[in-house]
Amino acid sequence: MVTTDATILREQASFDNEATTPDTGSSSFLTDEWDSLRSSVIPPRHVSVLSDSPEGREEFLAGAELLRFYGDRAYTNPTTRQPMQPLPQQCLAADAVNGAAEAGMSSFALLMPRRASKTSGLFALALGRCQTRENYLVAYTMTTTALKARTRFKTDIVRPLEELYPDAKTRPFQIVKAGGSECVVFQNGSRFAILPPKGESFRSDSWDLIIIDEAGEADPETTEDILAGALSTMDTRPDAMLIVTGTAAKFRDGNLLWQTLEDGRHARLNTGILEFSAPDSTTEDELDDWETAKALVLAAHPGVGVLTNISKVEERWHKLSRAQFAEEYLSIFGTDGAVGGFLDMDAWRKLAVEKMPTLPAKFGLAIATHPDMTFSSIVAAWRDRKGRACVGVLEHGHGIDWLGEKSLAISRKHAQPVVHDTQGSVSVEVEWLSRRRPKPRLAPQSFGEVKTAHALLVKEIERGNFVHFGQPMLDAAAAVAVKRPVGDKAWLLGRNRKTPADDITPMEAAALALRYYDATSTRQRVKGSA
Repeated sequence: MVTTDATILREQASFDNEATTPDTGSSSFLTDEWDSLRSSVIPPRHVSVLSDSPEGREEFLAGAELLRFYGDRAYTNPTTRQPMQPLPQQCLAADAVNGAAEAGMSSFALLMPRRASKTSGLFALALGRCQTRENYLVAYTMTTTALKARTRFKTDIVRPLEELYPDAKTRPFQIVKAGGSECVVFQNGSRFAILPPKGESFRSDSWDLIIIDEAGEADPETTEDILAGALSTMDTRPDAMLIVTGTAAKFRDGNLLWQTLEDGRHARLNTGILEFSAPDSTTEDELDDWETAKALVLAAHPGVGVLTNISKVEERWHKLSRAQFAEEYLSIFGTDGAVGGFLDMDAWRKLAVEKMPTLPAKFGLAIATHPDMTFSSIVAAWRDRKGRACVGVLEHGHGIDWLGEKSLAISRKHAQPVVHDTQGSVSVEVEWLSRRRPKPRLAPQSFGEVKTAHALLVKEIERGNFVHFGQPMLDAAAAVAVKRPVGDKAWLLGRNRKTPADDITPMEAAALALRYYDATSTRQRVKGSA
């Protein structure tokens, strides 16, 4: 059995904590009540621009009436015995898409976790436009298989349309169900068509709106083929838009959904966005604790309390791997096959200040070496008056022969212990340090502490609670560092398997220094600190 958005809408009342919606037929629905409903959604991670246009909302509601989750013929909620209404996140998505269109954007990225009814909302928007606009052409495809797109068409669109207009002769549209030609043709010349996920399938027409669903599932070759066929078909249609939507995938590089989200996040290439997701720095250790995972879900999943409840999500948490749960319920993409860094380098550059201040009286001092002993780093970390993590590279260079003496000198000068990992090539220099007299203070870090350190560094960077000083070696390390899986449930900063010579030692040392500072410091501040 295929579970679709239409099925979900018909089932929504069986869950607890249903969202409050206005009465059907309310004359104020397009203004106060729509806005109230929209504002009840949890805050999205990213949203470009929102529209308040009554015309755009009326089009969406026209489509919702056709799909029977709004209006006099709406499906009845079996629990409340009241007609169904659009969901809060659907109202928000409609305003976001319309806002992007009004701003002249030509692409839009929509990301929500599973069970959020995003596709039915897009169907309503598209069908409503077809009904109210003349000669408006919409193409919908799923990058998984043509069969799945056809199944969704039959259950989510054909079923409510045929129930709404049982007599085919009196319908204001024609439903074509023949395999390979599925579409809804309106009397005003508009058409909603289902296409297979192949570039050539788009070339027969020009399109005003193209919706690519399950876009996270497309491999790079499929993405290239679809875009090559689809984009040019919108060139001659004023205000045409490509909507890319789906659920987080296992990979990022070459992923159509991820690429479009990145464009939207950074306002690139005329791309709008609406994204519901948990922080990308979320660790599997955090997901191992249900209470922590629950808080993340409630902050990232707009369907909880509306289409599903937290008890159902907890059941999935017990049954899914942490990586699967992160993708399905938190919209966190995996990093399989990554060939570049996962940090947002545009945001990273904005966190830089020009001058590194004098070191404070207390700071974390850490060393790190490349596994092949090709590079080494000595890094200091502390917090400024605002509580921001501050990281500065004190020494960096080729090889490891110099590391012991330099770190010893800095440790003695500033009376700080040398923080280090207990595994890997750094052990050679740690052993040398341990034989010095007077013996310097050493602070070995366990595997668990190293994991925590790497997660802390990434989280502070992604929160923007971080300062660095534009040092080239640290910039280079941030650009190439990837998340390296360790065991079944953990990750560390690492090097890409295809480029093992990458030097990320400044980032590794920075992580150790910051965690140690936080664990041992009273957070003394240095006057004039960053």
